Amino acid sequence: MSGRRIAIAVAVVMAGLALAAGGRAAYAQEDEPAQMEGAGAAAGDDAADSIPGEVPDAADAPVPMTPRRSDVLIATPPQAPQPPRLGDIHWIGSEAHCRFLREGQAENPEDPESWRYLLLIERFHDGQVTLERGYARIDGLVRELALLTREASGDGEIRRYETLGEAPVSLTVTMKLLGRTRAVTRYSGEITLERDGLSTSGKFDGTCAPDAANLRAKS
Repeated sequence: MSGRRIAIAVAVVMAGLALAAGGRAAYAQEDEPAQMEGAGAAAGDDAADSIPGEVPDAADAPVPMTPRRSDVLIATPPQAPQPPRLGDIHWIGSEAHCRFLREGQAENPEDPESWRYLLLIERFHDGQVTLERGYARIDGLVRELALLTREASGDGEIRRYETLGEAPVSLTVTMKLLGRTRAVTRYSGEITLERDGLSTSGKFDGTCAPDAANLRAKS
């Protein structure tokens, strides 16, 4: 091949490569505006959703993880033991054998609000055995009391009861005889509650229905 033909062939090849490179560059330039338009549209959507000066809603904030119980130091001290509390029983129309009110409180038959008692005692005799139960409000709940002992003491008597059920509380009633008629026996005295070596007490005035001793009364 002559030198002239070789030169022509090289020129044709170079021209083809130049045309191919130019086509790729033009295609890239046409594609870039499209990509930029897509990015601009996305940015525009974000801008439309975000209002200048708007404060983010607290509800959108991430919720912190709740700590495990094992990670929390519980420093609550144990509650110190407390003595039992003696409250009032508002018993309307009570026909209990004994009704003991707080000292100085009067029982008015015409005023049901005055029928509030520290201790009520019921008694039942079936001809052979006499059954007796007491009722007192202890730590906010009315508790049933079983009679344990009953003994004479000077001009009165001492009765010892204990609550039925769990967490027993002992209740001691020191009764001083004030007077006795054929219809009623009047007492004053003190009620003492005790649990786990802690105690509390309250003084009372009250009456009991007649029993055998009342039959010997003069009036």
